[in-house]
Amino acid sequence: MSFNSGDKLVCVKPGEPSLGLIKDKVYTCLDFFVSSMGENVVEVLETMPPSPYHGYQASRFRLALPSDLKKVKEQLETVL
Repeated sequence: MSFNSGDKLVCVKPGEPSLGLIKDKVYTCLDFFVSSMGENVVEVLETMPPSPYHGYQASRFRLALPSDLKKVKEQLETVL
């Protein structure tokens, strides 16, 4: 699994609250890389993990579907 900068991602495994992720929330991929421990890691625009981490395990996310993006658009429209 890999993501590209600008991809819209949905959090499927937020983990513990201190990580700052919200299940089913749409995030924007800033960077994707393989850590020194061989794990796929993603950095997202909307939040950063607690120190000393530099990103989140990519397995916590999936690519957003058009239906996910439609929900976000509808939510924005109701706020505006």
